[in-house]
Amino acid sequence: MDDTSTATSISVGIRDAGLVCEITICAGADPETVGEAVCVSELRGQGVEITREVSERLAELLTLHGEDPDSPHAMVVAQGQAPVHGQDGRLEILPKFDAELAEAGETASEPGESGVGMDHHVRSAFALVESGEQIGTLHPPQPGEDGRSVTGETIVAKSGKTLLLNTDESVVVRESGAIVAAISGVVQIEGRKIRVLQRLDVHGSIDFSTGNIDFPGDVVINKSVKDCFHVQARRDITVHGLVEAASINAGRDLHLLGGAACREKGTLCAERDIEARYLNECDLSAGRSLVVEKEIINANIAVGADLISPNCTIIGGMAYVTGVCEVAEIGSERNIPTMLSLGKGRDADRLSGKAESLLQTIGDRLVKSQAQHDQLQNNTAKLTPAQAEQLTELQFEIGTYRRLEGSLTGAVEGMQRAVEGVAAVDLTVLKRMWRGVTILLGVWEAFIEEPIKGPFKITCNQSGKPILTDLTADSSVELSTVARVRSRIEDEGADEAIAA
Repeated sequence: MDDTSTATSISVGIRDAGLVCEITICAGADPETVGEAVCVSELRGQGVEITREVSERLAELLTLHGEDPDSPHAMVVAQGQAPVHGQDGRLEILPKFDAELAEAGETASEPGESGVGMDHHVRSAFALVESGEQIGTLHPPQPGEDGRSVTGETIVAKSGKTLLLNTDESVVVRESGAIVAAISGVVQIEGRKIRVLQRLDVHGSIDFSTGNIDFPGDVVINKSVKDCFHVQARRDITVHGLVEAASINAGRDLHLLGGAACREKGTLCAERDIEARYLNECDLSAGRSLVVEKEIINANIAVGADLISPNCTIIGGMAYVTGVCEVAEIGSERNIPTMLSLGKGRDADRLSGKAESLLQTIGDRLVKSQAQHDQLQNNTAKLTPAQAEQLTELQFEIGTYRRLEGSLTGAVEGMQRAVEGVAAVDLTVLKRMWRGVTILLGVWEAFIEEPIKGPFKITCNQSGKPILTDLTADSSVELSTVARVRSRIEDEGADEAIAA
């Protein structure tokens, strides 16, 4: 409550917590008796400090009253200094990680709605951070500045409060206040809680609302991956919905719980294992094993270790399986061409194919150079200087091509011997293998011309010849008795029956 002192014709009031002093001269007060000395006395009686500013305002008030003594006059004659309270500590998040910006990214427009010329596939709705990258700044509290009342008393300012963050080992707050990610991942900010998560949960699909994903940890996608988008993770990727013509690359395992239908445009890759509901027109590479629940249709797959899928049917396409292969069926009753390479990886096969193609090119050039050389050499007329020089060049070319042909032939034969020596063929078909299937077994090539009923196993005996074992009867025969088999090392143009 404000303090008030009243003389006969003067009243003094102090309000606003001691910051304001107002003096009032009543109507009818005699200007002769109400002077500066009386007013100063009243102010001092209330403890008000008399300064030059106070004296000047008193003089102004007394002048007004002298001019119109029949009216009351009031004036603020003294004002104190209000305290400036300190600022609390605050959290400043860099715009890249601001939650509002991330939410805006989740509703990104379709192409054509905005951002002309922008590749909307590369936009991201997630605040991704690398280890050591700054997320924001924790600003310390700021001290306040004390005030002073009209009576000269100190009005103490309130100090700012420290902001306490809720962090874990994924975030480091440095002495400078910089908030830094200790690991790579996605930033999670909930009020004062800051985390870096190594699992990215995508509640919808990978589409224009999310952009492409390149994440240092695990990625879990609750719906699908749309055409032309890319998902890459250094650890596991799980997709609950369908993968369309997209690119998926997992640093560890890939789980395609809804299957993949890539229309010969999508690529699926994992450094370790892949499991899928089904695969349709995909290019797939698994560093270790592959497990497929239903079917593999018109796909180009490479499996670094085993393909164990007892309920799976492989129809069309090309499958490379380095280790054990177990499936329900291969091919279809419509005799769709289907190729299966056992015991050798796709990369080795491609390298061998390129070497053989290069060898053919060198051979063709050698034949051409030799023909030109022979034509010049058999010329009965005396060679001109230009022809003599050309003959010398052709002799050099022929020697070079022969050396290259010899070296490359040795390399190709060495690769073939290596495949023959280390390829472990182990194929189990539980139901049926249909006509139109071609199996590459190391150095052997088998053409299935009549359906073979399962369950059976195909392996190679100690001499390297392919053997078919009836798993029901527990009896074995050479594969050549039920299929057309030829050696891939010998003359490719002639089919050969395998001698006992």
